[in-house]
Amino acid sequence: YRMKSNPTVRDTDGDGISDNEDSTPLSYTITDRTLAWVAGLSYNNLGGKKYWGKTISEAAKLNGEPLKNFDAEAIMALGNAYIVSGVDSGDNMYSNINCFGLGCVSILIPQYRTKSSIIIGYRGTEMDNGSMIFDMVEDYRLGFGGISGQSIEAYNYYKRTAGSSSFNYYVAGHSLGGRLVQEILYKVYKYNSATKPSHSATFNGLGYNKIEYASLNNDILSKYKTSLVNYYYGFDIIGGSLGNSSTFTRAGKDIKLVGKYSTGTLFVYTDEMSVRYHGILSLQNDYDLINIYNKKIN
Repeated sequence: YRMKSNPTVRDTDGDGISDNEDSTPLSYTITDRTLAWVAGLSYNNLGGKKYWGKTISEAAKLNGEPLKNFDAEAIMALGNAYIVSGVDSGDNMYSNINCFGLGCVSILIPQYRTKSSIIIGYRGTEMDNGSMIFDMVEDYRLGFGGISGQSIEAYNYYKRTAGSSSFNYYVAGHSLGGRLVQEILYKVYKYNSATKPSHSATFNGLGYNKIEYASLNNDILSKYKTSLVNYYYGFDIIGGSLGNSSTFTRAGKDIKLVGKYSTGTLFVYTDEMSVRYHGILSLQNDYDLINIYNKKIN
């Protein structure tokens, strides 16, 4: 006799989906909200070896302070996932110089009777630490079609992490990190250099200027057109003006969110809406992302 779920709890696998609505109650269901959480987790420097193999909950304790862009609900859902590795930025001058300010993290989610999942998250521009100047240079280079050091390092990190076919891989990125995800996918499909991700998502991600985008190979772009989803707010300067506009576009499929709190009410309008709601926390807890688009993808 094999138990299909734990009758003493509402959510056996801890993925936030109750067992009576979950087709795989013993296997963690990965959704685009999961990817938004990992994109948020990437803003924490968890690349040190002391974090490798630790659960996110354990890493939070080692960190000595609350994790950035990773709230209590995220801890509850992903606290038992394991840190695989990462690249630190900000206070880590070695990474700032050698990796052009890149910041990322990868986590492992064990799965029941199927391949375990590795999710890689890439952070965006940080305005409050030592990587700010590096990030701003990368924003400029990517926006105007220049050579990006972070793009090269992000791709190299993906190749190192996704070198085995024994796992399912997912990639997520916020803001600048969203553009890095697009760069990674294009190169992975162009060069067949690593295991291709099962699914990827960006959040208020920077796009390509249309002149550069027109130079890309359409056959390659079409290969991940449906497996890359870009969530963005139209009022956001990065997600909207520099992501989906008359001069910028993104690879993959764009989904425009109107902007709602988790309660379902619309965001309060302010003159600084783009700054106030650009952050990944707004997207993690957006009502429509949770209730409409938060579907099983694995």
